[in-house]
Amino acid sequence: MWTQPADPFGILWLSAIVAALPIMLFLICLVVFKLTGVVAAIIAVIVEIIIALWAFGMPASAAAGAGLYGLLNALWPITYIIVMAVWLYRLAVASGHFDVVQESISSISADQRIQVLLIAFAFGAFLEGAAGFGVPIAICAALLVQLGFRPVKAAMICLVANVAAGAYGAIGVPVIVGANVGGVNVMDLSRVCVLLLQPLIDGKADACFGSRFLGGPHRVLYYWHSVGNTLLTLFSNMLTNLNLTDMETCYKAVRGELARSLNLTSDRFGFEPEITARLAQRDARIYEVPISYAGRTYAEGKKINWKDGVAAFWHILKFSLSR
Repeated sequence: MWTQPADPFGILWLSAIVAALPIMLFLICLVVFKLTGVVAAIIAVIVEIIIALWAFGMPASAAAGAGLYGLLNALWPITYIIVMAVWLYRLAVASGHFDVVQESISSISADQRIQVLLIAFAFGAFLEGAAGFGVPIAICAALLVQLGFRPVKAAMICLVANVAAGAYGAIGVPVIVGANVGGVNVMDLSRVCVLLLQPLIDGKADACFGSRFLGGPHRVLYYWHSVGNTLLTLFSNMLTNLNLTDMETCYKAVRGELARSLNLTSDRFGFEPEITARLAQRDARIYEVPISYAGRTYAEGKKINWKDGVAAFWHILKFSLSR
């Protein structure tokens, strides 16, 4: 399997510039040469393919597969959502109902600060949840321009406002899917994502674990389960020389390049001891952050039992002593 090199030229800034060439060329074609979006996109794709094959050494089959996947993903759901959102917008404009929305918002206050809160933040958040993918910025910026804002200023305001809504709209789809698959509260997972990613973004950590035992709010449940968690974490710490408080936590964030290099083999409950042992063997910088936790009862779908606890001890021993 081909693995993308992050720095193919051995000079990080040069690799970054080469990787950014298709995007820069696309913008230059639009802004400087005034080409249509379709023509600019075709030129950018051709350059992107050349860079992928030549600079990054991507196999032709992988490039073709990635292109096909990107095309299909663009058609569904991105293009479908955008087309429907634009259709709804134009329908509202043609029917005159969009003027009602605009007049309703502008009549509340002539203060531009209030208008920004109502349009860019509130109405933009609604559009992000309904469509996303740039639609809120385009529509809200057009509204602000009609209310007297300068075009560039309106666009910048809407871009800033969309940051908050993006976490719960179309950009937040991975969080929503992860919450549904893992059976956790989507609001809790959204907050935890921020906590887990912050040490990685700041460059302080290579991995970050969310601990249920660092003071975050939690549902009071089974005593012997907490004892089992404590013993498993203690045993893992003894073999890895770490001082974690919650090795078995399901909330773990690892830098992409490091995660791809770990070659993990476990599924089920063996995954937690394995990734912990592999990170310790790499001398990875690990942070812990407090998380909220609302466990489930067996009636609510909890699956773990004493056999999984015994197996976890074996996994800790196995992965801590192997490389």
